[in-house]
Amino acid sequence: MLKTKLHTEKVLGIDPGSLHTGYGVLSQQGSRLIYIDSGVISPNKSLAFEQRLNFIYETLKLVMLKHQVTSVAVESIFYGKNVKSALILAHARAMALLLAAQHKLKVYEYSPLEVKIACTGYGRASKDQVASMIQHLFPKFAHKEKSKADESDALSVALCHLNTHPTLQQKTQQAISNSAITD
Repeated sequence: MLKTKLHTEKVLGIDPGSLHTGYGVLSQQGSRLIYIDSGVISPNKSLAFEQRLNFIYETLKLVMLKHQVTSVAVESIFYGKNVKSALILAHARAMALLLAAQHKLKVYEYSPLEVKIACTGYGRASKDQVASMIQHLFPKFAHKEKSKADESDALSVALCHLNTHPTLQQKTQQAISNSAITD
């Protein structure tokens, strides 16, 4: 009987925002990608900004601990015309980065272009195209009653990491090469 011992990676993908932060947890076992969990963190708009940030931090912490993630992938800031929006987004990203640092997890950042290419093969894909691909790849996500764009965006960031990070690819290849153990 052939047994394999493969490296298991669990990544928390984050699509940060001060009003809606998407998160998605994917696992990689060898070459197999597995949907674990996803959602949207939506603090009450009436909360003070710092309280919304704390709510995001605490909720991400619960997700991280619940699923025992091994790394965090975050979409980098999109440099658009609205500087104020970019600054607010940076604060939400900081909560994710701080949390990862406190738990000694490596953070990987990907541009929106990299994420779209890794997910759909096209760097200018629409949010609908990204969501459609995520639903196609992960049927458990597709069956969720209330999935949102922020949620599929977070899953696409996690997917980008698992598909493109060279260290993971090397570990997977090494595990497959070393895994043939006979009883």
